Amino acid sequence: MTAAEIEFGLQYLPSSRRRSLLQDQWNIVGQELLRLPWNDEVSRVFGERKARLERRGNRMNDFDLEIAAHAIAFDLIVVTAESAFGRLQLRREDWLS
Repeated sequence: MTAAEIEFGLQYLPSSRRRSLLQDQWNIVGQELLRLPWNDEVSRVFGERKARLERRGNRMNDFDLEIAAHAIAFDLIVVTAESAFGRLQLRREDWLS
């Protein structure tokens, strides 16, 4: 999901020197990232958390929720400055603050 979101962001940017530099960086970093499988536990966590948020009227981007579901299912830490992840009772760190 993270790779897909990065790919979307790169493709959405207009052609520019900045996009080219970001693409070059992604080509290097992307090769090093571990890809976790989407398994039944991730599906269970995703469904449970999405239903809980929807019942409360708190919608969340599916990409973000998919990332969160993986982190919860595999007991990982999400590194993000995005405050929306705080609603999901997961371990997270903000390296920007």
